[in-house]
Parts: sequence; C-alpha cells; structure tokens
Amino acid sequence: MTTPSGQSTRRIPSLDGLSSTAKILTEASRKLTSAIEKLNAAFKKLNLGITAWVPTQTLMGVHVTEYEEIGYARYKGTWGICIRQTIEGHDPEPEETIWHFDDAPRDMRIRGAEHLYELVAKLDEIAKETTQKITERVTDTEELATTIDAIANDARGKAKLYVKGGQQ
Repeated sequence: MTTPSGQSTRRIPSLDGLSSTAKILTEASRKLTSAIEKLNAAFKKLNLGITAWVPTQTLMGVHVTEYEEIGYARYKGTWGICIRQTIEGHDPEPEETIWHFDDAPRDMRIRGAEHLYELVAKLDEIAKETTQKITERVTDTEELATTIDAIANDARGKAKLYVKGGQQ
C-alpha cells in the first residue's frame, strides 16, 4: 500500500530489535551446542563404539522422500552426535548428507534435540543386542581356539618325534 505521495506505508522492523533477537538466538544455540558437547564427552567415556539413528522428520513429496535423523556415529574419524539427511527419488541411489551436530543447519539441530532421549534408549537397545552377539561369538571362538590349539600341539609333538627320531 502506498500513500498519495507514493511512499510505502509498510513498517520497517527495528534493526535494533533484530540485532537484539539475533544475540539471544546465538546464545541459545551456543547453550544447546554446549549441552551436546557434554553428551558427546559422556558417551566417549562409555566407549560404546556403536552407531544408532532415530528419525526426527520425514517429508514425502510426489517423487521425493526426505528423511532426517539424529544419531550417534563415527563421522570423519570422530564419534559423536550427528544429524543425517537422506533424500530418495532424485537418483537411483539415495543422497545422504551427514553433519556433526554443531555443523548441521539450526532447524535440524532443533528437531534433533527433541529426540535425544529416544537416541539414548536406542543406543542402550543396540548395546544390549551387540553384547549378546559378542558373548555368543566369544563362546564359539573360544571353542574353536581350544580345538585348533589342541590340533597344533598334537601336530607339533608328532613333528618333533619325526625330526628327532627319524620316524613317528
């Protein structure tokens, strides 16, 4: 809308207000990042070495589906809380982008933070499953090692008799 003189009657927001809001937003974002750093440090002490992802958002279009997840994973050589975005439909292979939490877009970090308790529960679930699998493999591997060791000891004993005595 314009006035008879041709000037706009739209109100321009106060730049002071925007500056003030930006400072508050930046501080809130810094606090969230700091809390994630504390979580990462705690997870590092646990030495989990497992990956887990939980969904935070799914957007379905006519030919494209976009999945967003928060997870705990090793990315670029460092374990930590990450955000993953997968887009299916453009190409035969899905397009996947991963960020460490503090590098992800702010809106994704906000959505992801809402699912941190789910992520911890998922990590616990996967850790229990992994422990069970390792325990089963330990039993199998110990049995195999004992059998192979006995065969090796028996073969070595026979080889010594043959070399020393010239016969078995």
